[in-house]
Formats: sequence, C-alpha cells, structure tokens
Amino acid sequence: MNVVQSKFVLFAVAKINITRGAAFLVPRSKTISTTISAARSFGCEIELLCDSSNTVYDISNAIINSGEQVIIPTQQIRQTTTAWKLVRDVSLPANRSIEVVSPILQGENGRLRLKRTVEWINHYSSIGVDKRTGYHVHIGLEGIRFEGVQRLSQNWVKYEDAIDLILPSSRREDTNRLIRSVRNNSNFKGKTNKQVNDRIGRTKNMQQLRDLMNPGNRYYKFNLRTGSNRNTVEFRAHSGTREPGKMIMWIRFLVEFIEASARKNAPDNFLDIRAPVYKFKRLFMWVVCDTTLKNYYNQRRIKLDR
Repeated sequence: MNVVQSKFVLFAVAKINITRGAAFLVPRSKTISTTISAARSFGCEIELLCDSSNTVYDISNAIINSGEQVIIPTQQIRQTTTAWKLVRDVSLPANRSIEVVSPILQGENGRLRLKRTVEWINHYSSIGVDKRTGYHVHIGLEGIRFEGVQRLSQNWVKYEDAIDLILPSSRREDTNRLIRSVRNNSNFKGKTNKQVNDRIGRTKNMQQLRDLMNPGNRYYKFNLRTGSNRNTVEFRAHSGTREPGKMIMWIRFLVEFIEASARKNAPDNFLDIRAPVYKFKRLFMWVVCDTTLKNYYNQRRIKLDR
C-alpha cells in the first residue's frame, strides 16, 4: 500500500469504510469506454449544503462507489488533481457545506462520468442546494487562438442578459456579489454594445482582456481569471443543482457557445433597445444552433418566467 503525501487524504476506488485520517491508494477501476470521439475538456465545481460535518464522508463513499478516486485536502489547494476533490467553500456556512470538484473531464465520456458520480452522491438525503449555492464549470480553451477568446468575450457580453433568462432571479443581472455581471462591470457600464465590442477587439493579449472583462477579481459570471488553470474560462452563472441532466445540458450549451464564438467572425452589434427575449432567440439562431439545446432552454426560460 502506498501512502500519499500528508497534505491530503486520498481514498481508493473500492467499497471501503472511510475513517478519519485514513490514507489509501489502490489502482483505479476501468472508466467508461473512450471510443467516443474526444472533445473539449471541462471541470465542474458543485456547491452543496449538508446537515452535518460527517456528510463529507458520505459523499466520499458515494464517489468511490461510482468508480472514481476522491481526495479530502487537509489544507487549501487550488491545483488540478486527477481525482475528485472535496473542499471547504468559504462562501457557504461553515461545517454545513462542501464543494465537490471534479478532475479534468472530456467529451461524452466525461459527461457520463459526471452523471454517474452525481447519481451516487444523490443516494444521500443529507445534502441539498438553495439560492446560495452555485454550479461552476471550467471549459478548456485548447486549440483556440487569442482572437477566438476575444470573440467569445464579445458574445458573452452581447448575450449575457439573454442567458440570465435561463437563471433564477437570484443570479440575474448584477444582484449577487459572487457572480457579478460582466456587461455592467466598471469598464462597460453605460457603454453601447458597439463600444464594448470595439474595446474588447482592441485588447492585445490575455492580460489586457482579463483586466477588461473581470476588473479587480474573479467573481464574475464569465471569468478569465482562472489562476493555475490559465487555459480555461470559468462560467459561474448557473445556480446550485443536484440534477445530473441539468449539469450536462449546461456543459453542452457552454461548449457549443465557445466553439461557435471562436469559429465565427466577430459578432455584429445589437441595437441597445433590443430586449433580452429578442437576444435569447437570436442566441439560438446565430450561436448555439442545436435544436435540443434550444428546446430545452426555451422551456426553462418559460418555466422561470412564471
């Protein structure tokens, strides 16, 4: 048996009883077949509320039962790991919350791993979500040139209030200090869509673009200040959820949004009188041209508008 470094505890991929302070490392079981075509990488941060401090060990067991490895750091670590990670979320109540952080996942195989893991976690009734919790997704920018990230940024600002329509009211506009609006940040507020697009287009490098999109910190719905994960963009907008189907649809939407934005020409400017619903319809005509996603999110928009 190999003992892992003392800065975290690693639980093995096996059905074992977890005890505090245990440290095991056992070979992983085989994952789902990777014959599905490779696709863009992603990682998830799932914020959960729990009814006791012991829930972290229940979640650990669930992740192990799903066929994955999991670590519980004994100190704050932000680097990416090859295992699932359970960490304290300082934005949520102490001893009554946990953040489940996935390893880097990829394509359909990764989405299946996410689904399987969350389904196992959902066996425990001691966890939940509310308007304080979020579901954050990092998407890899591998293969996308700087100009593509500029166009992605332009499209986010252009459609941010349309995307708000598929979010609960607690996460819309600029009402939540942990998921600030990019469109209403100190660089863009009061500017026309054309002025914003032009300003993004004049940036010369990623540092300038980060400073423009996320002035001051990373707490924006669309975040380019991703620390050690420099070649990713983080989407913090989505509300907390335990539903694997909802998680996967959001990942599919984000990947489509990124691919189309990077591939197509710089977006045209909206007239500033255009309403969010008008923009929503154009979003699924011009950018995310997937009928399944269009129908799913149109139904969600209608449901949230009631």
